[in-house]
Amino acid sequence: MLAAIHAVNGRARALVPAYRNYVRLDGLTMPAWVPPTPTWQRAFALAAGPAPETRHCFIHRDYHHGNTLWSRGRLTGVVDWNQASWGPASVDLGHMSWNLALDYGIQAAEEFLAIYRTLTAGAAQHHPYWDVVTVIDLVGDIDPDDPLPSGDLAALEAYVAAALAHL
Repeated sequence: MLAAIHAVNGRARALVPAYRNYVRLDGLTMPAWVPPTPTWQRAFALAAGPAPETRHCFIHRDYHHGNTLWSRGRLTGVVDWNQASWGPASVDLGHMSWNLALDYGIQAAEEFLAIYRTLTAGAAQHHPYWDVVTVIDLVGDIDPDDPLPSGDLAALEAYVAAALAHL
């Protein structure tokens, strides 16, 4: 389904807003509730830097398994389109990947990405920068009075560490 979304005709560019992060990444500081480990420090530094050049397309912007509808083992729809925009396909890939890693482990995220690459015949280039940035965008947008549970934060840190290892 995601490959089909990314293949939507380029006229969509005039109909949806340009992609933007949820938080400003330049000057973003690590929240006090995030442990200042080398992984998180490197992730925040990477996010503050320039994004790699990539092809833009129509993106869902909040694509993850919780926004998919299934019937009898078949994907029948995708919901929650209010953030749809024109931007890097890797935003959707990174967003789905960290959600899968959080709920099912890093292996599930890696399998998802491998399947996507197969379905697009390798035409879609994914850069691990976006895996890191989609997590930093999440972390930077969380209310400091209601931080992530420590188990979720640890799972996200492991996912970010794996993404950083692919750079």
